[in-house]
Amino acid sequence: MDGRSKIRWQHRLKREHPTCTERESLNEECGWKGGDSGDSAGEKPCPTKKQTNSLDSDRPSHPEFQQIALLNTTTGEVEEKRLAHPDEAEKYYRALASAGETVRIGMEASGHGRWFERLVAELQFDLWIGDAAEIRARRGRKQKTDRQDAQHILKLMLKDDFPKIWVPNWENRDLRQLLWHRHRMVQARTRVMNQLQAVALNEGLHCKKKLWRERGRQQLESFALAPWASRRRRDLL
Repeated sequence: MDGRSKIRWQHRLKREHPTCTERESLNEECGWKGGDSGDSAGEKPCPTKKQTNSLDSDRPSHPEFQQIALLNTTTGEVEEKRLAHPDEAEKYYRALASAGETVRIGMEASGHGRWFERLVAELQFDLWIGDAAEIRARRGRKQKTDRQDAQHILKLMLKDDFPKIWVPNWENRDLRQLLWHRHRMVQARTRVMNQLQAVALNEGLHCKKKLWRERGRQQLESFALAPWASRRRRDLL
């Protein structure tokens, strides 16, 4: 083994098997309490005026729940939970709001979490939405679980290294829905027109844009097609 390979191997061992001192330093940095595994010593967070909540929510593989790592900034205790969507999650966050907690939430950008964003806005919690690709890139290790993802987001927030992205307001996002809907409708119309053009071409009719005029439609409807081909033409028209 040459010198460079030996150094890389030592770095790999150090990263995957940290010493006790390194592990304790990592626990203090992340706000973890308890054993070397990073598990929380307490079952519930103590009442406090401020909390930081790292949320890994609405992942494509698990749309039915969210895995959270919650840090109590006063006591330093960490609580981990898995909350079902949407009832259990809504009940949990409303309980925090009723207790007068100040909560900061970090989550990966997702296209299926608007119900949660509305809930957080209603409860007046601070919501940080991060670039999912940047969050993964800053992870380092390839091993990946929902629990580790939540802990990783919490660590980024505590280090002030969370890759926040700009999020448009609700009025802008609603307007984008209109534009997106129109774009999809135009695509659907184009697909239908291309299929009807193919039917006409297969029957020897080459009229391009004239096919959409009254005369072209009459010619298209006059073709004697097989039963299922005729059904398809009728549905497209």
